[in-house]
Amino acid sequence: MDKNNEKFRLAGISTFGLQWQPEYVNEVTFENLKNEFGINVIRLAMYTGEGGYCSGTEKMKQQMYDTVVKGINIATDLNMYVIVDWHMLGVDEGDNNPLYYLKESKEFFNKITNEFKDHDNILFEIMNEPCYVTWQDCKTYAEEVIPVIRNNMKDAIILVGNPQWSSDLASVAKDPLVGYDNIMYTFHFYANDNCHTDKIIQACEKDHLPVFITEHGGMDASGYGDLNFESLTSWYNVLDKYNISFIAWSLSNLNSSSCMFKTGSPKIDDVSDSNLKTWGIYYKFRVRKVMGLPIGSENK
Repeated sequence: MDKNNEKFRLAGISTFGLQWQPEYVNEVTFENLKNEFGINVIRLAMYTGEGGYCSGTEKMKQQMYDTVVKGINIATDLNMYVIVDWHMLGVDEGDNNPLYYLKESKEFFNKITNEFKDHDNILFEIMNEPCYVTWQDCKTYAEEVIPVIRNNMKDAIILVGNPQWSSDLASVAKDPLVGYDNIMYTFHFYANDNCHTDKIIQACEKDHLPVFITEHGGMDASGYGDLNFESLTSWYNVLDKYNISFIAWSLSNLNSSSCMFKTGSPKIDDVSDSNLKTWGIYYKFRVRKVMGLPIGSENK
């Protein structure tokens, strides 16, 4: 819902890891994505591990922070929303548990929310994909980090991950966070994996959880493989039914099928079909349809 309690929906794209491909965070690319895809939000994937914000050099840490700041400013100038994503993933030892970098997280979110405390277009995803942890670990972490954000930004939406790579809404429903406004729970899916829409239906219809799909793809969770169009259609039908916002992975030209730009393409701001892989072309069509935008011959 928006500030007037009317239905509102976000649809967007996530960057790839900012330590690897920060060049896609630029005004022309964001503007073209807004105009051609019809998206209204960008997710800035700031990895904590894999040489990222918490595990890399001090120089890399500053570069990633500066890239996030740049992304926020560009999105703001374009009248778009932006998600600041604390992208813990579990590849590095300890990075599977949000508590591992709790100190660094609190310092980061205090700094970024203080710098942008007058903005109303920023959402904060405080843990990307916890894995091999309990919901209690995630909840404990959230109860430490949320007050830090709230100290500077009273109303910003905070997106909370959960176990099993942000797919365990059942655990959340049994023991949700209490005492905070504007909290949503994330859910991630990849259409060619053995995942089913019943988890979302249960969360929305019976558990009454506010859900945001902050990452999804049409292929395997590995980012590779063919698109499963039948599964994607089922997922999007459910998201449409419950007015659920969604972000797709990812803004990149690497060789996986989840990277929307053609492999190795140097054209970082060309979002025409000729510069996109199948996933990018399909997702462009899907977002334009959801947003009620004209679908020309190129978008069909």
